[in-house]
Amino acid sequence: MPSWDIEAPRDPEAVKLLSDTFVDNRFEITPVLRTLFNSDFFKESMHQKVKSPIEVVVGTLKLTQDMQGPDPRLESMANEAGYMGQEILDPPSVEGWHTGYEWVNSGSLVKRINFVADRVGDTELPGVRRIVEKIATANGPSMSPSEFVDQCLDQMGQLPVADNTRSELINHAENEGSISWQDADHDESSRRTGEMLALIGATREYQFG
Repeated sequence: MPSWDIEAPRDPEAVKLLSDTFVDNRFEITPVLRTLFNSDFFKESMHQKVKSPIEVVVGTLKLTQDMQGPDPRLESMANEAGYMGQEILDPPSVEGWHTGYEWVNSGSLVKRINFVADRVGDTELPGVRRIVEKIATANGPSMSPSEFVDQCLDQMGQLPVADNTRSELINHAENEGSISWQDADHDESSRRTGEMLALIGATREYQFG
């Protein structure tokens, strides 16, 4: 992000509150963190910044429970962040990487979306299987498209989305009707779940942190 001598902070009152707390408490950091984490401006900042490429990679691997422990794919997986514009341990200058919307351009956005979609849509991965089973047992043996979308959003991190995003996801789910978790339909519903998770991973809301 630009330095404050170039661009003013978006919330100068928040900066003043934290700096005053720091001074008033004899430069102890604990009261500052307590003030920060309990503040409205901290809570309202959720999903207001673009995830860095490393956050996208690590967060997605954690969600899908892929690569648990030593794995021969580790080096190639580390390169994925570089393809999105963030070479690990190689910032462009001593000030580090610029953040925010600079992470997103026509090339990196496609890489980000494909990386997430390929993994959250893979119902063979243990984390995705766990998500599928949680959804399958959430609302009984069947659920409406809107219930299905809400369950998928919840499993993707209790993700709040705009009304138009939710409507588009529901419209997609409605194309194949209600979701049944009866034994005969379980595999098909699992496929639809992976597909829906991949669509959610491509949304603006998921790409923000």
